[in-house]
Amino acid sequence: MAAGARQHAGVGRSVRQSLYLWVCTSAAGLIALLFPQPLLEWTQVPASMQGEVQRYLAVLAAALPLNLLFRIYGTLNQALGKPALVTWLQAASPPTRR
Repeated sequence: MAAGARQHAGVGRSVRQSLYLWVCTSAAGLIALLFPQPLLEWTQVPASMQGEVQRYLAVLAAALPLNLLFRIYGTLNQALGKPALVTWLQAASPPTRR
């Protein structure tokens, strides 16, 4: 809304707020993903699988902050009416392996 109303200070304020939320959300997510033992016990994951699950969650933890930052970038550019910037970034990214 701030961009459409030409309130550029409002856009900057919104971006700063989203970055504050990014820091808090990333920290909470990293703690939950890197120290999942209480959650694994609560969900009754078998002991034989816990090591593999913890390794998988550690990989997700490595990707979480960048993924959330990309969501901020994508949403900002969509709101500013510049979706091509997001498209170019996605097109330039390396393909994922399966």
